[in-house]
Amino acid sequence: MLEMYDIFLRMVREELESARITTIPSSKISDYKSYIKNLFSQIPVLDESSRKYLGLVFTNVITDLDTFVRIRLVKAILGSELPRETADKILLEIVPKIVDLAKKIYSGFFVEYEGKPIVIFKHNCYHRGREYVSGDITIVDQGDAMTLYLSGCIDFIPQPYLKEFLTREQ
Repeated sequence: MLEMYDIFLRMVREELESARITTIPSSKISDYKSYIKNLFSQIPVLDESSRKYLGLVFTNVITDLDTFVRIRLVKAILGSELPRETADKILLEIVPKIVDLAKKIYSGFFVEYEGKPIVIFKHNCYHRGREYVSGDITIVDQGDAMTLYLSGCIDFIPQPYLKEFLTREQ
């Protein structure tokens, strides 16, 4: 039962020891998920002590997964180079966008009306039952702005004089 868990622990150790984000082959994740599914299917035939032991294994897996994911996300936030092929590449690619989004929200450098950002659509998108085309400008609430920004549909409109101040200093 612990053989596959040991493989997972090795992945955690490799991630901790590496300065860069390590590659996670999709096949390794698939094997691990199959292993877990198999454990769940065996639960009905396990005796009480085996069930308690399995419960401890699951608790440890959840704790280790939390650590593993946080380490990978922190490395991505700090700008670590992403591996070419890794099972969680899509997740890791969105991390810099989240950091950029947070900077835009916190900066106050972008146009708002009554606390809601005014945004411009970068390409055609559907939002709340309406189609927006490239160049459309509208007001959206913060939550919608975050979702639309992370999906690549919009950008925030900078304060009119921001560019003037930024270029004047250089």
